Amino acid sequence: LGCQVIATDIDDLALELVMEAAREQTTTTSGQSLVSTRTYDLIRAEWEADWMDDVDLFAMSDVFESEAIAKGAARLTQQVLERGNESRL
Repeated sequence: LGCQVIATDIDDLALELVMEAAREQTTTTSGQSLVSTRTYDLIRAEWEADWMDDVDLFAMSDVFESEAIAKGAARLTQQVLERGNESRL
């Protein structure tokens, strides 16, 4: 498919669980995992150009866990839209 998934969270344990689930589900192509993880603080929600500029699709979940997370998700959404590609959300 030519895609890769980057799962983000502030919680290292959550990221470890994502990777374990990916391994159990054999999410690989030619021996390369399609899933990677990255620590990202949605509350700060700052654009990280070194990897975000190459993202084709952003999918967010659990964004109403707290008011601070909801506001961070809104900031990230605004930043994605300001980059001019509405199909990325």
